[in-house]
Amino acid sequence: MGYTVRMPQLGMTMEEGVVVEWSVDADEEFESGDVIAVIESEKTANDVEAREGGVLLERFVDLEEAVEPGAPIAYVGDPGASVPDDVLAELEGDDGGGDDGEPADGEPATTTEGAGGGAALAVEGKVSPRARSYVRDNDLDVDESALATLDGSGPDGAVVERDVIDAVEAGTLGEAVEPAIPDTPAAAGRGIYEERQGSQLRRSVARQMTTSAEQAPQVTLNRSASVESLLALKDSLSADRDLQVSLTDFLLKAVARTLRDHPEFNAVYEGGVHKLAANVNVGVAVDVDDGLVTPVLDNVDELDLVGINAARSELVDRVQSREFTMEDLSDGTFTVTNLGHFGVETFDPLLNVPEVAILGVGTITQQPTADGDVEPHLGLSLTFDHRAVDGADAAKFLEALADELEHPTRLLSLGGGSSSESVDQAGAFRERADELEGRRRARAVSDGSMRGTVQSRRFEWDVDEPEDHGGDDTAPTPVEQFLGSLSSCLTLMIGSIAERRDVEIDRVEVEVDAEPDHDAIERLEVDITVTSPADESDVKRVVQTAERACYVNRIVSDDLEQSVTITVEQS
Repeated sequence: MGYTVRMPQLGMTMEEGVVVEWSVDADEEFESGDVIAVIESEKTANDVEAREGGVLLERFVDLEEAVEPGAPIAYVGDPGASVPDDVLAELEGDDGGGDDGEPADGEPATTTEGAGGGAALAVEGKVSPRARSYVRDNDLDVDESALATLDGSGPDGAVVERDVIDAVEAGTLGEAVEPAIPDTPAAAGRGIYEERQGSQLRRSVARQMTTSAEQAPQVTLNRSASVESLLALKDSLSADRDLQVSLTDFLLKAVARTLRDHPEFNAVYEGGVHKLAANVNVGVAVDVDDGLVTPVLDNVDELDLVGINAARSELVDRVQSREFTMEDLSDGTFTVTNLGHFGVETFDPLLNVPEVAILGVGTITQQPTADGDVEPHLGLSLTFDHRAVDGADAAKFLEALADELEHPTRLLSLGGGSSSESVDQAGAFRERADELEGRRRARAVSDGSMRGTVQSRRFEWDVDEPEDHGGDDTAPTPVEQFLGSLSSCLTLMIGSIAERRDVEIDRVEVEVDAEPDHDAIERLEVDITVTSPADESDVKRVVQTAERACYVNRIVSDDLEQSVTITVEQS
């Protein structure tokens, strides 16, 4: 019993695919579920598994030969069997040669010649994904062209993982020699000395960019935004809280918030219809060896900075190791592409059609201020589809985005780092343009109802009462905010004392309960749980010292009944 192996359809937009690795040789037996080939299409590589055991009776395509989805690429059968006539009949009219790479009958063999008449150096398309993965996983300082110069032992001479391992052990794996420009210029013409055929990824990028340029009337607006406060906040989070988030993470959060306020840009334009999307799925362009891949971060607006950092880092790692799938590239509603690390200040990115807009990010430059000083500015370039939105809309979008970046505390989240509530929601911190002087000074304002607004320094937040007390219950009550202040003070003080005493602490959790649940507080119950590898007695001494040092705890009346429970969990 035999069957035809066909090029799979990977995603609705797939137009063609190529076999980049034959995992089994002709006439080599394999079992059901074994990987028999690796195919690449639309920037992704995928395994083709055998649905039944057998041998490859014949391969119908060469490595790197592009064929449409559904086209036969091989035939599996029992050892010694032949490919059925109906399968061979289906192949009639194909342009490709046989499975051994020889030209079809009656067709002359062709070679690519350089300027001097010799064969040009061809290096692409002969290195298997597993060979590339071995190089990445072992941090080998070698590029694709150097790999391709190895003597490949795989099907059709492809360089496979074993070849790389052998070259490393033999000490022969080094930088590839680039084709030298001829010393003597050609007598006439351009003097072409090398021809490079684009990889499947390069061809996919070329098709996408051509489609973008042909389909959408595109306009780009450029401006910059001050990131002085943002960079200071990023450094502060790193130094004070050991929270490692990048400028890109802040930018993605700012983009997500801006898209929520300007939904016409969180959209696609298809069939003459401007379609606004409910989900904020932002594509992040990633540069790989032979092209550009744009994986998509889904629902970015629901993630806080830590969540964005984790999701983005994981996605970029999978792209760079070529372990991503078509689903990772699908359903984007907006794209961000960054050339700032190359020193580019502004540029005109092409749309990732059918999306309505793409944001290009440039490098940080120092720009003069009104008082004669300088401050860092980030270059922003917004390309938009003029069929869907106008220049005024794009200018307002950039203005709003710049405002988000210039007031970065809005991009922070409350809670333990997992909350998805952005800081401009009810009860959360907001940054004000004016600042209340004094680090320990606060002002509360109310319109006479059971809801008010509190300001301390440049931060503002809401206070409210439950509905049964006349409020709206859209923000914490003053008592709840006091309990939060007490618990946070104890938590931070434990960390500070532990650091000074060189006691390692993994986690601190403080829970404060006030009784009764209404009116004046009569009793406080404080439960402190510390996870640490240190000795339990040392940890308890740290906690007891922190309890006495906590300045919020010191304002609690001695007449107020208070119990403290300390639990130490070994890590």
